[in-house]
Amino acid sequence: MQHIQPKKLREIWHDTKTHISKRLEYFRLKTVEKTAKIMGDLLSGLLLIFILSLAFIAVTISLSFYLSELLGSYPLGFGCAAVFLLTGSLLMMWKKERLEHWIGGISVKKYFERHYNEKEDGKQRNIESSSREGQ
Repeated sequence: MQHIQPKKLREIWHDTKTHISKRLEYFRLKTVEKTAKIMGDLLSGLLLIFILSLAFIAVTISLSFYLSELLGSYPLGFGCAAVFLLTGSLLMMWKKERLEHWIGGISVKKYFERHYNEKEDGKQRNIESSSREGQ
């Protein structure tokens, strides 16, 4: 039968400090990783919104000039385009809560699909439970 030597208090203290520092470093790196992913998604989303806004402005101007050609007057063409945009804006204001709920649901769903990885969390739980058992 093997005789297990008890560890000295200094060794236990040193092992505990090492374990805690490694755990803190692990959590810091996980935080940096998650933050980088979220910032990347946020910046790419903002860039996409900016590009789509520019495209929308170009389409609106093109529509205005097209309507001006059809109606034979620039003020009438741009006025009709303005009425279309105003109608769309009023509809969006009228259905604002429904639109916010829909966009919020999509945003949250997309976040969890991209950033919540059950396998990583399962590994984390296994590490935590094994470290508790070893103590």
